[in-house]
Amino acid sequence: MKYIFIAGLIGWLIGMRIKNVKLAILGIPTLYGLVIGLFFSRWTEQNHALAYGIAYVLYSLVVLVWLIGLIRLLLDKAYESRLEREEELRVVEALKQMQP
Repeated sequence: MKYIFIAGLIGWLIGMRIKNVKLAILGIPTLYGLVIGLFFSRWTEQNHALAYGIAYVLYSLVVLVWLIGLIRLLLDKAYESRLEREEELRVVEALKQMQP
């Protein structure tokens, strides 16, 4: 689990550096892990299943946000290509109508 938090911290730092919100959102579960590990270590030891469960849920939400962003990107690309094809068809039809 320690390595997941380290990877999250590195991802958060990179995301903040390049101003990428999707990568910087890794900071939420990473900060949770750091706060729980540093300030509530006794509680974490007593309730490790709950503490890790919360961390896994937070990381799962980050992955869900990434997947939603990827799906939106793909849908936007498909919409743009469809608009371009429709515009090309309109131009071809206009050229056909102009010819005698």
